[in-house]
Amino acid sequence: MKAAVIHLPRVSTCDTVDDPLIKDSYDVIPKVTSTAICGSDLHLFSGGIPQARPTWTDF
Repeated sequence: MKAAVIHLPRVSTCDTVDDPLIKDSYDVIPKVTSTAICGSDLHLFSGGIPQARPTWTDF
């Protein structure tokens, strides 16, 4: 699947990542039909919130 990955402040890419897996009987994988950018995503992208590792948003 594709994911928007924030590697460093102001450095993001559209990467192929592993598909999610159902590991527990209570797990679900929802079908995403649309997406949006949240304000917290912008803080991560601008470097306002430090991240120890790359962060991604699946789509």
